[in-house]
Amino acid sequence: MKIGLQVWGSDGDIRPMIALGAGLKTAGHQVTICIASVDNKSYAGLCARAGITMLKKPEKIEAELDGLAGKNGKIARSPAMMLNLLEKTLYPYISELYAGANYMCERSDIVVGHFSCYYLKAAALKHNKPYAAVHYWPGFIPSDVNPPVGAPNIASGVSKVLWAAFLASMDMLMKKEIGKLFIDEGLPAIEHVMTDAWMSSKLNIVACSRVFFPEPKDWTLTGRTKITGFLNVPDGAEFCEFTPELKDFLTRRGEHPVFITLGSSIQMDAERGMEMLIEAAKLYKKKVIIQTASKKYQENTFLHNIYFSARMPHKEIMPFCLAAVHHCGAGTTQTATRLGVPSVPLFFTDEQKSWADRLFKLGAAPKPLDYGKFTPQQLADNMKEAINSVKMKDKAVELSNMMKKEDGVADAVKALEEFFRVATI
Repeated sequence: MKIGLQVWGSDGDIRPMIALGAGLKTAGHQVTICIASVDNKSYAGLCARAGITMLKKPEKIEAELDGLAGKNGKIARSPAMMLNLLEKTLYPYISELYAGANYMCERSDIVVGHFSCYYLKAAALKHNKPYAAVHYWPGFIPSDVNPPVGAPNIASGVSKVLWAAFLASMDMLMKKEIGKLFIDEGLPAIEHVMTDAWMSSKLNIVACSRVFFPEPKDWTLTGRTKITGFLNVPDGAEFCEFTPELKDFLTRRGEHPVFITLGSSIQMDAERGMEMLIEAAKLYKKKVIIQTASKKYQENTFLHNIYFSARMPHKEIMPFCLAAVHHCGAGTTQTATRLGVPSVPLFFTDEQKSWADRLFKLGAAPKPLDYGKFTPQQLADNMKEAINSVKMKDKAVELSNMMKKEDGVADAVKALEEFFRVATI
């Protein structure tokens, strides 16, 4: 089977799709992935080691991300932040993204898109190709029995009303821009962005662990939406060599460090954000590794008790750390948990807040901090709480053992193979 994958976004969006491609390749399928990286990161080596063909479209995204989170220390609300990102890094490139989608459809038996790739769904409709969507957060998928994440579950039947309001709010933000492509291509107009542009009408894979989100009964009943588990990049597919300076920092006398990474989110408030993280690290006083996003604090340099690292696979560095401060993106949250490392949540968006809340309720993290409101002292205190709590460490290990029993890639491959079999009958 020739399978085309398409993904737009940051590292946390792209890596799970590469992991899925690697699993499909191992299962005997011919896989091509079309990548649009808002960070302009190259994934050629990772794709080559995974055995899948890669193309980038667009080749480069010209966008200044610093300041997208807000200006002058005033942090934007989650919807505004998301809208700013789309307006800078997705909508201006829709012609190239759609061209890539048509290319994938012309050369594939089935196409699978990251949920944001509504242009791939449009191309699949034009080419009459089976289309499946991959989601990382269940909070964007309606359920008759579960209300939207963060909404009260107060009575039977209320979920539908709450979801209708949520769908309408998303439509106000994005329907005009996203719906334009469908109209221009002579396709049926979308009613709702989430259900008609982001979701497949046949198969939606939700690539998250059931440790965090058990599958709602109505999803199981229809079979249209399946929680498969985290899509973890296979061991050995990545090359990561620690610098001599990092090796020395890790082996110096004293405790293991705390690792701080805010992923691509920190790029939206890079210089101010780095100063806040550095102040928290100084207040913490013990060893800290900060994944730098600043021109002022270059990678592979030191400041007091801090080592500034380049980007590296989290699963390579986190096992050497006592805890991980992170933004609670789907990938980082599940990687830290799968490794048995306590988390210190510092979230930007509503989606990230939902992951942070789950970590806290499960007992693997201190109370989450909102990036728009936190102080360095609060973050330092939460770091100390995470490394000093035996219960938190034990819970992180317990959740790790549960996650390691799941195989999200294998379950997703199985779901796609069954989908293709039914679609071609």
